[in-house]
Amino acid sequence: MQKNYDVMVKDLADLAGITPRKAQSILRNYNYDLQRAANAIFSGEVEVDSTATAVASKIFEKYVDPDEKEIGIDGTIQFIQDLGVALEDPVVLALAKELGSPAMGRFPRTEFIAGCARLGPSMDELKASVEHLRNKMNDDLSYFTEVYRFTFGFNMQERGQRMLSTETAVEYWRLLLTGKFALLDQWVDFVLTVHNKKSISKDTWNMIWDFAKYHKTDPDLSQYDEEAAWPSIIDEFVEHIKS
Repeated sequence: MQKNYDVMVKDLADLAGITPRKAQSILRNYNYDLQRAANAIFSGEVEVDSTATAVASKIFEKYVDPDEKEIGIDGTIQFIQDLGVALEDPVVLALAKELGSPAMGRFPRTEFIAGCARLGPSMDELKASVEHLRNKMNDDLSYFTEVYRFTFGFNMQERGQRMLSTETAVEYWRLLLTGKFALLDQWVDFVLTVHNKKSISKDTWNMIWDFAKYHKTDPDLSQYDEEAAWPSIIDEFVEHIKS
């Protein structure tokens, strides 16, 4: 119990940019419910002496859609442009992940302010963080994998949606895997003309990146094992390019 409590205190202190003592006090007032405590801070229900949070809140208010009480599509576009980043830049996906966006064109208050305060609350600091995220995507394979997997859920626009349209999947494969997957063009052609299905599953989305990494170790696919745990669509793709 003590360990869990200590973790909650640290998480709240880090999220809000406040001291552990202040985090303890707020958690106590909200019956040790971390989410409620964080929401209370970022909604302004609880005032805290945190320059980072205050500055991040001002950035949020600049772009928020007052009708939705979150940053919507128009605010998102303006925010990205003000950072000097092209909307089609892959780093936008990393930024969306770090700022807690649950779907394209949406930034809820609590997650945005917490992420913004953590990355650097001023626009200049956020611009520097964007470059750091860009380098991290290029240099840190594990982090790139996190962003790649995040992208699938990020594109779920409807409640209960479980599949990604093939058109959208192809768009993001080209965005993320160009230069990282030598068979990308062949894969896209296969998906569009041979497989020819309307949607892509989460398993296929995740595993094609694993396959791209595998292909670097076995360029001619001579060691490819159809009995391994690859999705059937990848088995079919390998058979297609070998034929």
